[in-house]
Amino acid sequence: NTKANASNSADLRKIFDLLDVNRDNRISRHELLLVVMRDLTVYDFMLRDADVGPNGDDEEISNAVDDVYKAICGDAKFFDFADFVSYFRSIARIHGCGLHQPVLRSEKRALVIGPGFNVQVNPAQSHLVMQSGFQVHWCHNIPTPEERCPLLLNHVSAIRDCIDRIRPDVLVAASVGGAYLTALWQTGYWRGPTVMINAHPSCRELPADVPIIVAHGDQDGVFHYPRQALESMISTGSPNMCFLY
Repeated sequence: NTKANASNSADLRKIFDLLDVNRDNRISRHELLLVVMRDLTVYDFMLRDADVGPNGDDEEISNAVDDVYKAICGDAKFFDFADFVSYFRSIARIHGCGLHQPVLRSEKRALVIGPGFNVQVNPAQSHLVMQSGFQVHWCHNIPTPEERCPLLLNHVSAIRDCIDRIRPDVLVAASVGGAYLTALWQTGYWRGPTVMINAHPSCRELPADVPIIVAHGDQDGVFHYPRQALESMISTGSPNMCFLY
């Protein structure tokens, strides 16, 4: 049913892409209203809990869209996919929908930030990623952050271009590449599901309402953290959305 579909990230991605008229990975109030008015599937999905029937007039629909838009992002000019998922996650909680749906890895896109995955020194690591079953895309044409710190934001913009082109379901970074994750969160370029392998020193706290997994080995030779420090960092994220391995 429609409410069950609202808990499925693949279905949410399809609806979000229908709303994304400008293809800029964010939705304005105008886009939301435009697509709701012309697409019955989106109308039913977005306004299923609104007090407006299928024959509602334009003013009723516009008011209902305003209510949904404000529930998603308040007074902001746009909302992104993370905002969209967060809204429907709260709806799923209210209606008791199951959030843990079976995942078909071959249908999910993973974007991996290249620096930190040293293909030449440790090819087995990259091989494991490629054998994971996901659609794996790499962002290689950026330098190790510590090498060119003043140009970091330029390269963050390059990663954003990859995000806009690939539209990943999850973003992955390891070791020194974690500096790019921190910058992406701080600039708002990425608020979707994230995997950070070996926490980067620039990451002192996690963004709100973003699902994040941090995997950190106690034998890591680049960035060594006691478990207490890692647990403290994880605690800064939203409850039940951030996990440490």
